[in-house]
Amino acid sequence: IIANSNASKSMLVKRFGINKNKISVIYNGFLKKEETFKPQNSKRYSERISVGYLGRLDTPKGVNVFINSAKKLMDYEFFIAGEGALKNKLKELAGDNKNINFIGGIKEPLEFISKMDIMVVPSIREPLGNTIIESGYCKKPVIASNVDGIAEIIKHGENGFLINPDKELSFTEILEDVVPFPEVVI
Repeated sequence: IIANSNASKSMLVKRFGINKNKISVIYNGFLKKEETFKPQNSKRYSERISVGYLGRLDTPKGVNVFINSAKKLMDYEFFIAGEGALKNKLKELAGDNKNINFIGGIKEPLEFISKMDIMVVPSIREPLGNTIIESGYCKKPVIASNVDGIAEIIKHGENGFLINPDKELSFTEILEDVVPFPEVVI
C-alpha cells in the first residue's frame, strides 16, 4: 500500500488496522521547471495585503475558520479559490464583508498563489497539502493548521507557521453532499 504521507500511513494503521510494514510512504510529486515560475498575468487582485485559500469548499478544509478570521482583519484582503458543497453556506457566512472575495474554481493554482502575499491552509484533515508545496514553489509563506501531514512539510518558524487547533469546529446544520468531520486526526 502506498500512502502520500506518514500521517496517512498512521491513519491506515489506526483506523483500518493495516500492518504498518505493508505501507510505504511516497510523497506527492511536484514537477519543477528549470526556470523560476513567472505568472502569465502578474496583475494582483488587490494592492492591499492579500491572504489566500486554495482548495475544496468542504468541511475538512476549515474554510469557515478562514472566513471568521477575515471578518476580524478588515485591513487585509482575503481571497478564496475553489468550488465545493459548502460554497453557498460559506458565502452566507462571509455576508457582505467587502474584504472577503470568492474567486471560484481556477485552472492554474500557481497563478492564484503568485498573486497572494500569504497562503492559509486551515484544514482539520489534510493528508499532505499540495497547496503548501505549490506555495513554497511560488516563495509564498504559509500559515497552516498543525494537523495530519502538514507538519511533514512545514517546520514552524522556518518555512511557515503552524497553528495548533484548540476549538471544536462545527456547522449549525448538516448539509447533504458534504464530507463529514473526521473521526480521527493525526
